[in-house]
Amino acid sequence: MPPTVRGDLIHRLIAGLSDLPPPERTAGALRLLRQAAPGLPVDAETELVAEAIGVVDHPELADLFAPGSVAEVPVVGRWTLASGRDIEVSGRIDRLARHGTRLLVADFKTDRVPPDGALDVGAPYVTQLALYAEALRRAIPGVSVEAMIVYTRAPAVLRIAGQRIAEAIARIEGA
Repeated sequence: MPPTVRGDLIHRLIAGLSDLPPPERTAGALRLLRQAAPGLPVDAETELVAEAIGVVDHPELADLFAPGSVAEVPVVGRWTLASGRDIEVSGRIDRLARHGTRLLVADFKTDRVPPDGALDVGAPYVTQLALYAEALRRAIPGVSVEAMIVYTRAPAVLRIAGQRIAEAIARIEGA
């Protein structure tokens, strides 16, 4: 299965499973998968379903999948940098949760081998999250944004430190 197809299916499963009670997730995932990709071999179905459920059930992600959280959230923003240059952001947040003044933003990655730790996450991924976080901060004054990348294979939850997000924004503003 091509990696892009696999990634799309994992994203669909994660988005569709979070509202189901845990005992119904396997059956629900199989239904969803068979509608989205009929004819997949059983071993591929089993692998995809297990991976998606592993993310949704991961204890470290309980706040991310709490009631009221949402999947596939469009994010757009436009602001003027200190240099006078305008910047526009348009994208899709894989998962967003709000807990009071705290926003959790997650991007799911289906790479076969995740990095060893949050400091090893590539600059393009960090920049993407930084732009989303900045757009949210500007749109919703008074919130703090916690950004993370979830590698679905392990699953591995890599929280991107606020300092790293700020450094990415500073690089953009200095460019």
